[in-house]
Amino acid sequence: MAQKQTQGQENSPMLAVTTTDVQQAKDKAQSTTNDAPRTTLTAQNNLSSQYTLSETYTQSQPVNLSMSGLCLVADSGSLIHDVTFSVSTITRSEAQPLASNMPSVTAGSHAYRLLPHGEHFRADQPARIELAYEPLSVPHGFKPQDIHTYYFDEQTRQWQPLRRIATDTTRHIVISETTHFTDFINAVIRTPDMPEVNAFVPTTLADMEDPHPLARVPMIAAPEANTYGTASVTYPIDIPAGRNGLQPDLTLSYSSDRGNGIMGVGWSFPQPAITLDTRWGVPRYDANKETEIYTLNSLQLVQKDGNPDLRLPYQTNTQLSRRRGDVLFIARDPKNADRIIRHGNSPKDYYWTVTDRSGTTYYYGKYASDRNTNPNCVLKDANGNIAHWALAEVVDLYGNYMRYEYHIDTEGNEIYPTYIYYTGHRSTNGSSNTSPAYRIRFRYDFYSKRGDAFSDARLGFVRETAYNLCNIDISYRNSNGEFNAEDRYDMWYSWTTNDTRLHLSSIFMYNIPDVSNRWSCSGKYEIDNCLTDCEVVEERSVSFSYENINMRDIFSKEEVLIEDARPGLSILNAASSQGWGIGGALTVGLGKEAWNTNLSAGGNYDYSESSGQTDMMLLDMDGDGLPDKVYCQNGY
Repeated sequence: MAQKQTQGQENSPMLAVTTTDVQQAKDKAQSTTNDAPRTTLTAQNNLSSQYTLSETYTQSQPVNLSMSGLCLVADSGSLIHDVTFSVSTITRSEAQPLASNMPSVTAGSHAYRLLPHGEHFRADQPARIELAYEPLSVPHGFKPQDIHTYYFDEQTRQWQPLRRIATDTTRHIVISETTHFTDFINAVIRTPDMPEVNAFVPTTLADMEDPHPLARVPMIAAPEANTYGTASVTYPIDIPAGRNGLQPDLTLSYSSDRGNGIMGVGWSFPQPAITLDTRWGVPRYDANKETEIYTLNSLQLVQKDGNPDLRLPYQTNTQLSRRRGDVLFIARDPKNADRIIRHGNSPKDYYWTVTDRSGTTYYYGKYASDRNTNPNCVLKDANGNIAHWALAEVVDLYGNYMRYEYHIDTEGNEIYPTYIYYTGHRSTNGSSNTSPAYRIRFRYDFYSKRGDAFSDARLGFVRETAYNLCNIDISYRNSNGEFNAEDRYDMWYSWTTNDTRLHLSSIFMYNIPDVSNRWSCSGKYEIDNCLTDCEVVEERSVSFSYENINMRDIFSKEEVLIEDARPGLSILNAASSQGWGIGGALTVGLGKEAWNTNLSAGGNYDYSESSGQTDMMLLDMDGDGLPDKVYCQNGY
C-alpha cells in the first residue's frame, strides 16, 4: 500500500540558515542529536591520540625509545640528568598549527609529543630521532629528500627544523639529531617557482581579476517569498571543473513542500533518472500494451509515432500495442529538443539513451560498454519489470565521459548513488582509455537503519528508504593511480520539536589536501576521529534551524490590517464603479391605418454616464522590489 504524504501550505516548515564557526556548530549538532540515529566514520590509523609510551632512564644508561612511527636512541652518558620519558601521538587539533606552506607528511599520526619539555641531552652527544613519513602524502613535485623533521620552539612559538642526518627512502624515515623534547613532525616547505625570463607586455595584467575574499565560501541566500508559498534554499557543493564542461551537478536544495529523503525532510541533490509516472495509478507492466507513462527527471515523455492524435494511457481506454526495438520519445516541453530512445523488447529489458543538441549521450539503465540492461543501475519488481532507470554514464562527442555507480539495497528495493567518476576519456576508435581524474564518493550508514525510515509502493512494489547520506568526499587521482581526498562535506542530522522525522542540522566542509583515503563507516559518528591523520587546511560550517509556521495565521493577520484600513477591502485588489443613463423616443403618423408606418416620422435620444476607480492595488512604492498594498481612502 502506498504511503500517503500530505503536502500542504498550512504547516509548511520554514528554514533559517546560520553560518557559525566549526566548534560552535559541532557543539550544537552534538547537543541536538543525542536521540537521533547517528552514522560513523572512523579513521583507520595505526595509532590513536591515547597511545602513550613511558620509560625511566639514569644518566649512565643508553636511551632507546621506540614505538610505531618513531624511534629515539642515545648513547650512555649523553643524558644530563635522570629522567622519565613519555611519548604519545597527538591529533591535528592538539598540535600547534602549521603554516599554510608547510604540509605535514608524518606517518601514522599528525605529530608526536615527547615529554617532559626541555633540554635532556648534552650538546656534544645529541640523541638520534627517526621519524617515519607517509610517501603518498608528499606533495606533487617534491622528493623524500625535501622532508625535514621539525620541532616546536616554545620560546619563538614556531616550528624549527632539526639537523638532518639522512633520509632512508627504503624504510620511509627521516633521521635527525635533537637535545631536547617537545612536539615533532615531518613536513616539507613549499616554495614558489623561480621566475623565468619573459618579454614585457604592458597589457599582460589588464584583464586579471582581483582575488575575491569569499572565494570557495558557500554563499547561502535566505529563503525568499515566491508564488508557490514555499521556502527554498540551495547549498552549492564545490567540485573541480570537468573537461569540456562535463561534470555532475551536486547542488543541495531545500524546499519546505518536499517530503522526506536520504538527506532528511526537505533536502535533496540531483539524481538523474528515468522513472514511471504514478499520478494516475500503479503501473500494470502489460506485456502487449503501452500501459506505462515515463518521466525524465520529472519531465513527462510521450511516444512519437507520427500519430497526431496520440493520447497518454490515462487519457484513453485503448492503449497502443507495445512496440519492440528502438522507440522514439519526446518530452512534453517545447524547449526540450533531446532525442530520447527506449531500447529493448519488453518492460523487463528496457534501457534508454538520450542525446542532447551538443551530441552528448546519456545512458540510463546501462553503461556505454554494456550490451543490455545493467542490474546495478535499475530497480525491478518481483517479476523483473523495470520501474527506475538511473543515469549510468555520460559521453560527449570528444570521448570525455562521466560514470555513475550505485548501491542496490535488495531488502528495501532502493537505489543509492555511491560514486561519480569524471574527466575520463576514450578515443573514438577505442585505442586508448584515460581513467577519470576526479571521484565523488557518497557515504551512508548501511550498518543501522534510520529511525524515520519511510516507504511507498507507487511503482508496484514496496520501496523503503532506510539510510541517510553521511558525507560527500571529493578526491583526485594521484600519479600512482590512487585517489586522495581533497574536499569533504559532513552532514549532521537532528530531530525537531513535535516532529518524528530527521532534519539536516549542519554541514561541515573540510579542505584536506594530500591525504590518502583511509575512512570507513562503523557505529558512532565522530568527525575528529576521521581527521586524526589529516592536515585540514580549511574548515567551514553552516547550520540550519526549522520552525513550523501556520500560514493561515499569517494571512488572517493580514486580513485584519486591511479590514482596519478600510472595511470590506479585498486582500489583493479592489475596484468600484457607478453610472446612469436616460433615453426616449417621439413618433408622429398620418392615416386611418394606425399599424401602417409608411406615413410616420419620429426621433429618439439616449444619454448615459459612468465612472470607476481602483480602490486597492499591488504596486512597488518604495523601490524595495516588493509589491506594496495601495488603497483609496476618503476619495484619495
